Amino acid sequence: MAGITHYTRQYNLAIDQLRKTLELDPSYGYAYWYMARAFEQQGKHSDVLQALDKAQGLLKGNTAVAADIGHIYAVFGDKAAAFKVVKQ
Repeated sequence: MAGITHYTRQYNLAIDQLRKTLELDPSYGYAYWYMARAFEQQGKHSDVLQALDKAQGLLKGNTAVAADIGHIYAVFGDKAAAFKVVKQ
């Protein structure tokens, strides 16, 4: 359901649903990843990075999460951090 609310631009509702998911299973890394995407659309930069850090810790080796981290750094204008992620 959170995916549908995200794609229909109901970001607050998506975040609320993802938080409920994490109450049931705090180790569900994809919830943090999808939450980061909703935060990005809202312009909540520090929340995006916190959620992506948690997702990366839980979804070890997931290159898509790493790519999103690089993307976020680039969007925020931190080219050095973005290139560092790309090199990894």
